[in-house]
Amino acid sequence: DNKELISIAQEKVLLDDYLQMEQLRFGFQYHIATSDALDIENIEIPSMLLQPFVENAVKHGIADKGNEGNIEVNFQKQSSNLILQIKDNGPGFQPNKDYNGLGLALSKDRIAILNTIYKETPFILDLLSDKNGTIVLITLTEWV
Repeated sequence: DNKELISIAQEKVLLDDYLQMEQLRFGFQYHIATSDALDIENIEIPSMLLQPFVENAVKHGIADKGNEGNIEVNFQKQSSNLILQIKDNGPGFQPNKDYNGLGLALSKDRIAILNTIYKETPFILDLLSDKNGTIVLITLTEWV
């Protein structure tokens, strides 16, 4: 489906399907949560916005941890902002360092492109990482 925007509910289903398949391979735990303050059927976000970050959490974060690995995906409302969070308990990485992989660079480029399209409601990407894991925060300002 080539839809530009999909509902949070649809994104949640796609992420759940992906994580279930990867869970069979690696044995980690995961949880996807949405705030009760969100109308997940009617609030739309760019499709596949979270997928590359969730893939990185699996591949680089928790794949080697087996049952000890954990990924949390959260959709939250904070005033009029939509906060999307992916958290893992992997070994972390240095967010300011350049890596050879394309996933993070392409995701940053995509957010930059989205910011040219949605000038009035910018997307803010924050990467927090240390030896206890990584948190990816994407804030869609004035989105809800």
